[in-house]
Amino acid sequence: MTANTRLSLASNITPQQAVENVVDVDSLADMYIISELTCDADIYWSSFYIDADFGAEGSKKLRFEAPWDFDSAMGNKNRCIDGTGFYAANIVPDVDGGPEENGAYYTINPWLAVIANEDWYQDIVKQKWTKAYDSGVFERTCQLVTDESSKYQGDFTKNYDKWNNIINNDIFAAELSAPAKECTNQAEAAAFLHDWLEKRVEFLNSQWHTN
Repeated sequence: MTANTRLSLASNITPQQAVENVVDVDSLADMYIISELTCDADIYWSSFYIDADFGAEGSKKLRFEAPWDFDSAMGNKNRCIDGTGFYAANIVPDVDGGPEENGAYYTINPWLAVIANEDWYQDIVKQKWTKAYDSGVFERTCQLVTDESSKYQGDFTKNYDKWNNIINNDIFAAELSAPAKECTNQAEAAAFLHDWLEKRVEFLNSQWHTN
């Protein structure tokens, strides 16, 4: 057996070193920040990918990448509606969020939760967040939402004209949060997304930004 398939008690390394021996911590921190920022309701389910390169030149570490599937994120579901609070590494309701008598349950993503509160890991998260925030990427993203909404308004109008019976389907609407459900066109949905992102970024920046 190799070191990558065997667990053993060791007193000559720190917990951080033990984790870093088998996990690409930078990629885990990136995934955590993205997941926390977006409050993705699918975070525990199937849209979460890990790989490892065991080739001759590979790191042989677990790498977290390819985040996707954000249709239930960023205010679309009843998750962090006011933009505050920590979500990704906590116990969360299942994505459907129905009553318990209909099979709803609570769960957690262990990959994001297991070292979430370790000081050394939080230092990495805060450094990454501060660098990203100071680069202006979040401000540019919010502005992009507004710009694209205006730029392609004609196309969005055509889309609603053709698919309105599907977009406003009662079954689909039942899955939306109250403010998302109130949006009757793309412009209103874009404004809601813009405001939600601004609030979410403001909260996380108050917790993670370092001088």
